[in-house]
Amino acid sequence: MHPLATAALAQFDEIHDDLRRVVGDLQAEALNWRPGEETNSIYVLVTHLLGAEHFWLAAAAGRPVARDREAEFRAQGRDPTGLLRLLEEADARNRDLLSHLTPETLAATFTGRDEPRSGAWCLLHAIEHSGQQRGQTTLTRQLWEFAQRR
Repeated sequence: MHPLATAALAQFDEIHDDLRRVVGDLQAEALNWRPGEETNSIYVLVTHLLGAEHFWLAAAAGRPVARDREAEFRAQGRDPTGLLRLLEEADARNRDLLSHLTPETLAATFTGRDEPRSGAWCLLHAIEHSGQQRGQTTLTRQLWEFAQRR
């Protein structure tokens, strides 16, 4: 595996492990709760994170995929089982996609949502976006816990 891919995989594994800790003991009310009208639930945040991660990593590996981004923002669940399964699937998928990174795929141009981007940009964006969403997920859980104490 390319050394950059190995480093990226470690980042994604850390993010996914953090997400497992955030969602692992939550029930439907907490998973689907939104702190405000223009905010997302934990279930949506994790679903969206994984959808975006797949999209950008596939682009970086030269294997673009179709995506229903809007559906990610409608996701709901009764317990963490669905999210934990999605995280396991993403772990395996990330290993596969990152094993296909080469200097050529990192230099290649991908035209996705808006403008042409290099595979390297797609990889770095996937790491950045997943990290941001992890933070939002953690903060949403903290806000949920605070709201329950009131």
